[in-house]
Amino acid sequence: MTSTIPTCRVAVVEPTAWYAPEIQRQLGPDVVVESHEWIDLLANPSTASLVVIVLKSHYEQGVRAVAELKQTTPQVSVLVILPKSIATLEWTLWECGADGVTSEFLSGRELATMCRRLMIPRTGES
Repeated sequence: MTSTIPTCRVAVVEPTAWYAPEIQRQLGPDVVVESHEWIDLLANPSTASLVVIVLKSHYEQGVRAVAELKQTTPQVSVLVILPKSIATLEWTLWECGADGVTSEFLSGRELATMCRRLMIPRTGES
């Protein structure tokens, strides 16, 4: 039995195009995956169900982006992928409201599993 994902949008902010095409390949045509620049994402975040932020530099900007996204659009799930060299930022990102944070390399299948989990509508949470 395969799990189905409602049609949704995933916004990806990354320095090089690896995660966006891999998410699209793994999740299929029912999910619209778009690459974004920081400025575009912060100007119009509400169109996405999930935002994937790949931090390889500009760490302070990434932390601020997570905090701003969660303040302005709390219904949007945020997944942050960062290098092990800055894994100490994980708690800061959790405190800013990130719904998922990892400093581990993710295979395409693992990435898809995380995305599916974060795209499940949150109902009845307190």
